[in-house]
Amino acid sequence: MNVELKVELIRRFGSQIVASKRLGIRESKLSYIVQGHAEPSAQERKALEKTLGRDRVAELLKDSAESSEQAGAS
Repeated sequence: MNVELKVELIRRFGSQIVASKRLGIRESKLSYIVQGHAEPSAQERKALEKTLGRDRVAELLKDSAESSEQAGAS
């Protein structure tokens, strides 16, 4: 799970559900992204970048990708 992304979304929007509505990302898809089971589409990534900033999204999603790779290597 990408705890930092989840915390950032809750800090900005109050809840992950509100975040999904404001970002225009299906709640289930945002949940998969936060859990590290899916990557955002280009459009979803742009929505995240518009709100959180490009560098912050790159940092948050990089951590998620690394965690997924480490879990797969186990």
